[in-house]
Amino acid sequence: MARVKAEKTPQARKKLARELALPICKEVLAAVADPHRYLLATVTTPGELGTVANWQQHNMPDLVFKPGQELAAALGSDLPADALPSRDYQGEPRIFVPVVRTGFVAGEPLLLTVMILGLGPQPSGGVLFWRKLGEQGSAFRDCSKDTGLSDHAALALCRILVV
Repeated sequence: MARVKAEKTPQARKKLARELALPICKEVLAAVADPHRYLLATVTTPGELGTVANWQQHNMPDLVFKPGQELAAALGSDLPADALPSRDYQGEPRIFVPVVRTGFVAGEPLLLTVMILGLGPQPSGGVLFWRKLGEQGSAFRDCSKDTGLSDHAALALCRILVV
């Protein structure tokens, strides 16, 4: 962007931004997408979710968002869709339950948050089945009725109280 900013005329800045900076922006975006895929493929705990959030809050602004705003200003228009971070989850669909506890006392309630990642652009939830150890049959909860969508379109949340 330094070379783009150094150009004297708006037309020259726009041309250099389109021919030089925009392809670099797309390369950086592709490079940033890989760690996101790897991180999201392994997340299972609240701490690991924190790592993803930390990465997005501290690295994405400097690597993607600020340079993208400068590039859009130099281009005189919004960035094309392929130069913006995707809001679609690119990995395999998965379900995980980020719970800190490893056990609980009989009769004690346990609040579970079930996270369903990658079921398409608008996940509709799922059904959670469970049974108490040593018992026949199972209980279930239809998570599609009360699924809370996060601000990320590919993540559905279902909270259930197991007693």
